[in-house]
Amino acid sequence: MCLDFLNGNDTQTHWFACKSFYRQKPMKRIIFFSVPAYGHLTAVRPVISKLVAEGNEVIWYCSAKYKDFVEDSGAMYKEYTLDFDSNCNLHDATDNIMNLLEYLLRFNREFFIAYNDIIESFNSDLILYDSMCSFAKNLAEKHGIPHVCFCTTLAYNFFTFVNSNLFFSSIKLIVRNFRTYIKLINDENRFRKRQGIRKLDMIDLFVNKGDKTLVFSPKEFQPLAWTFSDNVKFVGTTIKDRVDPDNIDYDDYDAYISFGTIMTEQETLINEIKNSDFVKSRKVIINVGGLPKDSDYDNVNLVSRTNQISLLDHCRLFINHGGLNSVYESIYHGVVQVCIPQQEEQRMNAIIVQKKGLGFYMSFFDEMRLVNLEHEIPKCEKQISDFAKIIRKYDGTENAVKIINNMLDL
Repeated sequence: MCLDFLNGNDTQTHWFACKSFYRQKPMKRIIFFSVPAYGHLTAVRPVISKLVAEGNEVIWYCSAKYKDFVEDSGAMYKEYTLDFDSNCNLHDATDNIMNLLEYLLRFNREFFIAYNDIIESFNSDLILYDSMCSFAKNLAEKHGIPHVCFCTTLAYNFFTFVNSNLFFSSIKLIVRNFRTYIKLINDENRFRKRQGIRKLDMIDLFVNKGDKTLVFSPKEFQPLAWTFSDNVKFVGTTIKDRVDPDNIDYDDYDAYISFGTIMTEQETLINEIKNSDFVKSRKVIINVGGLPKDSDYDNVNLVSRTNQISLLDHCRLFINHGGLNSVYESIYHGVVQVCIPQQEEQRMNAIIVQKKGLGFYMSFFDEMRLVNLEHEIPKCEKQISDFAKIIRKYDGTENAVKIINNMLDL
């Protein structure tokens, strides 16, 4: 109700609503700027829910398709005034480092301008933001508001970047597009100078550094974890708080195939997989998102969505895109996984999965290799069991909320 007031719609009705609302002033006021992608949102929602349950007012900015998801957390949903979906094809934007750089610079400039006045007029105690939302950090610093970054991917700094598969591919792209790269950086720094904010730090565009940075990952999975500063906290996953107590009664499956929110729209890849002999000869469930759910085979179940955490208890093999939520949920439930990454960040996750003996990395859908890998599943069971214990010892929700409450008490 009183969120309309924040955008300047100060009608008499809204004024009285706000007056009534603030008569019972919450403990603290928090704004959360999120990235409207399911993997980013589901990892942090238990934290938001707990902050709300403790009596805080949390305003959560997101896109319209996640309105119910946000409101189910108890937070006050607020729709972004700029449309993520129409302004950016997420698959194209994350396809390579140059596309992502150009998108993030444009996106963060537009959102900084759109929310500068709102932040200035709203007395917030804390700003929470997804690591890709560097505009939120810039707004917080400009207006002197404490800020906490949520990182739902692996954490990156100079050392991890140089030692990752991202480094050489990124350097090649930058060299090939050097003039464009220099122009993008110069334009960004001119914008920042006009707005009175610090010069660009490239790492901040991809994995931001807040007053505190909370990485929703166990430290044991993070490459070069010892190179990160003390303000980066590896709080662990929130999986245990996302387990549905009313588990859906799924059948048992030989394989579960899902490529995340973005990749379910890749019709060519999905069709290749669902028409393969591997799928035809096994009992398989495939998340196809918004694609047609028609199949000529009784053993193949095509669905638009799943309760992944519940479903994984009924699967022998999980074929995924290497997204960190899928990787950790697979380990948590003791399921061997095959990662077929579609982006550079997912490729790094997939390589780690294979190196740690938790599953297998495939650069593309290779049916013959997939058949052969099935015989190697027992080799992974001990390592998965050991790492599942590591994941389960972390309470990501409790750890994150404790750090945030310490920030609020300062």
